[in-house]
Amino acid sequence: MSSKLDDFCREMDKKITNSGMLFDEAYDYASSQDPNYITHLFLDDFVWRSENRRNILFEAYGGQGVGKSLFTLDLILRICKIYGRPFDWDNLLVSLDELEQKIKNAPFKTTYFVDEQPKAIKGYGSYMISKEISDFEEMGRFTMKNIGFCSPTERQHASYYYLKEGEEDSIESVINEDCIQCKNHVDCMREKDHKFQTICGIPFWDRHGYPKSFQFMLYKKRKRDDEFIPRGYVKVPMVQPKTFIQYDKVKERNVLKWEKKEDKLWHGQLHELNDFIKEFRTKLIQLKGRKGVKVMKLKGQVRNIPYDDTYFSVASVEAIESCLLKRFGKRRYTIKETKMLANMVKLDLQREVNKLNGVGNFDISSQNNSNGAGDIENNI
Repeated sequence: MSSKLDDFCREMDKKITNSGMLFDEAYDYASSQDPNYITHLFLDDFVWRSENRRNILFEAYGGQGVGKSLFTLDLILRICKIYGRPFDWDNLLVSLDELEQKIKNAPFKTTYFVDEQPKAIKGYGSYMISKEISDFEEMGRFTMKNIGFCSPTERQHASYYYLKEGEEDSIESVINEDCIQCKNHVDCMREKDHKFQTICGIPFWDRHGYPKSFQFMLYKKRKRDDEFIPRGYVKVPMVQPKTFIQYDKVKERNVLKWEKKEDKLWHGQLHELNDFIKEFRTKLIQLKGRKGVKVMKLKGQVRNIPYDDTYFSVASVEAIESCLLKRFGKRRYTIKETKMLANMVKLDLQREVNKLNGVGNFDISSQNNSNGAGDIENNI
């Protein structure tokens, strides 16, 4: 048994294959589809999945300011209505790592909106590989728990479908001639402290430039090779003003909360790695090469010439991973996290080795390394 969207995609795939379309041609063909019809098929697929006791897992991607969050919010609210469980604003999250803590014991048919935020250059999330969407696919499949995920950074696709900013404008905005002709229009648009207010009596949702609708290209797998193929634009209206206000309030609160938590995790991580480096330092920094005396004949005289070809080298990433597993066990970090940590440790140790190789012989076990390896927080 298949949905109308599945049937549509099957016929589209036949046409693409029979006509020998390349990807760009298939994309143009998808772009030519009626957005209203594609949207109808997409939303009808939500209903079909609910009626057949299946969950929904989708991703939305796009740059900053293209409307992906509000586009996703509209879909989330529709899913909640279809599955008969109102959206709980506590389920608006800013990281997949947060989702792991909540989804396991959540009620049947719960829906989550993960509005992932860009990570700082220096921060816990910059070095640790976050949970992937595929980690939650099994968790929600049999309990009909739904996840909508949006991010500025495209990940490995693990959903039933994903949506992405297309070549056409993703946002249709309000055109208000009164705003355009108003001499205070620029000042009104720059009002940051009161983003939901205007200088004049025009409500913010009627202001020039306010979004009316959003459209993103839908991608769904082709069955014969699991390749994601563009299917057409999905277009949805802007959410109600009161919903937008509520979303903005909760999101701002959650971002601040997550940043504090992330900063705490980051510093805890650094202390843990510092201790690890100090404990395993003699194993991770190795002295290689040889030194001795060469017997050489110079100008008719035999001389003993001392030589020293020794140098310091950092252990391989695999060796560092082995030490991490020995120190923390197999349950403390995932395989992906262990690999990332090993590379992070190697980078820190390499800085120290570069210094050591510049000064010659060095006693690793007795060296005070307060400004070298083992002081990873200052090195990063």
